[in-house]
Amino acid sequence: MKPVFSTESELEFQSAFNRLTEAGIPVTEPSNHSEMPGYYVGPRARTLCVWLDHQFDDACLLLGNPNHVVQNPVDWREFNQVQDEVRRQHSDALSKFNERALSWCVGIGALGLVFFGAYRVFR
Repeated sequence: MKPVFSTESELEFQSAFNRLTEAGIPVTEPSNHSEMPGYYVGPRARTLCVWLDHQFDDACLLLGNPNHVVQNPVDWREFNQVQDEVRRQHSDALSKFNERALSWCVGIGALGLVFFGAYRVFR
């Protein structure tokens, strides 16, 4: 993900966002507290980053020339669906990991109680 555009103007930001997404370049706005080298990211600045690094040059050319034709456009709706699916899979994997970790902790705790009880009885 590379930063391609930064501004303090809401109109410029919306214009750049719309131009890029309509041309088939998926973009995102990082949080205001991220540290992007070479770009001012503060409370008033808004930055756009290109999701796919191979589209960075096309994005720069398109922002400079509205008539530029993007070489490998991406359907942003399809891109968002893929992202949602990846997020769901990541969330499912994290939930399974947490469930297993909790099971191990409960099991080890129960085993510890058994050993402690045995130690107290047979001491």
